[in-house]
Amino acid sequence: MNDRYFSLLKDQAAGIPNATVHSAFDRLIEVHQDIISITAKVRGDTDLSAQGRTKKARDGAKTHARKVIRAQAFASRLNKRIDEKRAKLELPAIDKTDAAGAVLRSQVRDRLPKSAKEIKALVPTMCPCFGGGPSWRRAWRAI
Repeated sequence: MNDRYFSLLKDQAAGIPNATVHSAFDRLIEVHQDIISITAKVRGDTDLSAQGRTKKARDGAKTHARKVIRAQAFASRLNKRIDEKRAKLELPAIDKTDAAGAVLRSQVRDRLPKSAKEIKALVPTMCPCFGGGPSWRRAWRAI
């Protein structure tokens, strides 16, 4: 990952008004950067065998295991809060006594095709590409 990616993440986190969430995002970004740097160091070390790279990567992962576990717990708490807020959201009920709204809804229903035959009959009139309207060949000849 490049620095532009992390600067974008930090800019997005800066807009979070909750200080706890903001600091947690900062910690997550730091852990992400550390893990990426460890991975790059391990991959770039040509003196190690495959087993040596695995051992070095595991050692690096052990040093950040607690931070990763905290990050996962934080993410699960945030997901739970989002799910709770999403469950509380409701669209306002349609007011059946609203005459203007009823007229608009009936006009929309009238314009919608009712059956497959009506759809097939409506498609050619929608766009000249489907053969509706004046023929483009006749229009071209007229020019």
